[in-house]
Amino acid sequence: MGGMQLLEEHDTLGEEVPVIFLTGFRDSNKMQKAWALCAYDFLEKPFDPKYIVQVAENALSFGKDYIRTARRRRVRTAVG
Repeated sequence: MGGMQLLEEHDTLGEEVPVIFLTGFRDSNKMQKAWALCAYDFLEKPFDPKYIVQVAENALSFGKDYIRTARRRRVRTAVG
């Protein structure tokens, strides 16, 4: 299972654990799909270890709220 498939499954289950994608190259189509599936962040390799720690700490602090807000926005967009 690839990362996007895992994120789709994660979203289907209604999980509120923030997901941070690490990738070797920027792919705008994958990024858009990941954002639509409530990914918390999308980082390119190589990355600064201090930065990923900061992103992870933010995800732990704000991730659940971010996911809830993103899902509500997605529902409003689909309905409206």
